[in-house]
Amino acid sequence: MRFAATVEKNEWYDAYYGEEIYAYADSNNLRFGTIVAPSELLENTDLITAYLGGNPVVLDIPAKKIYAQDAETLTFTGVLTQIPRKTSTYTMKLTAAFYICTRENESAQWEYRFSETLERSYFECAQAALKTYEAVENPTQEQQKVLLQLRELVAAVDNDDSLWLGGEENRWY
Repeated sequence: MRFAATVEKNEWYDAYYGEEIYAYADSNNLRFGTIVAPSELLENTDLITAYLGGNPVVLDIPAKKIYAQDAETLTFTGVLTQIPRKTSTYTMKLTAAFYICTRENESAQWEYRFSETLERSYFECAQAALKTYEAVENPTQEQQKVLLQLRELVAAVDNDDSLWLGGEENRWY
């Protein structure tokens, strides 16, 4: 499951980084990332408060590798892999938010800016991906394979099949 955010490279970006092409290893004062938690575990709090409070249910995914960038924008992702193949997992809601953290220098505290939170299940993402793949004219063999796996996942959840989905050879995440 992939969450993606695009950031404009403008004055604040130049103030903290200044280079046209961002590289995590070269930046001591600018970071990007995604935070994610199962929605049901955020009772009596919100994702950002839980993260800033050090709640261990919140997963922090630093954007160490940038998905895409040019002179004007930078797109980073938070990716979840090795998802347990159970219907209950696929229908579980996750809450996510993106962050940018900056600091004036290496001895200063990080300051965070967060996006609004969003909530999705793996199943909702699979349904959206299925629509995208079904719209592809003349899909490649790899696209056909992914399409089949998405159809199987959606059918298993639609049929409330509580069995494990797929076998070891079907790792498409």
